[in-house]
Amino acid sequence: VKKSIFKTCLELYPIAEWELLIGRVKKKINPFNKKHNEFLTQFHRGTAELTLDSSNRLTLPKRLLETAGIGNEVVLAGVGGMIEIWDKQTYDSVALSDTEFESLAEDILGNDFNLDD
Repeated sequence: VKKSIFKTCLELYPIAEWELLIGRVKKKINPFNKKHNEFLTQFHRGTAELTLDSSNRLTLPKRLLETAGIGNEVVLAGVGGMIEIWDKQTYDSVALSDTEFESLAEDILGNDFNLDD
């Protein structure tokens, strides 16, 4: 689990997805380049490896919950190969309107989006 770079939430990755992500990052990084090294430090800041307890529950580190501003009500949102963990009020406040989302989808996917391609 780690704090999101662009959002006020946490990102929870299954280990296989995490390893894919780290592999992709490593391909772009030269650890002997000062800026790249600083990025790696910041990217990994506050990450924590979690394991399920005997009741199959996860305990999220308090420091990460505080960093992401997560209170009592939580939203778990599946996004690709990971789960975003949000404070409910924050999650609700960043929702786009239908029109905004339609415009964003068209900007990213184009107006002739076809799943068969």
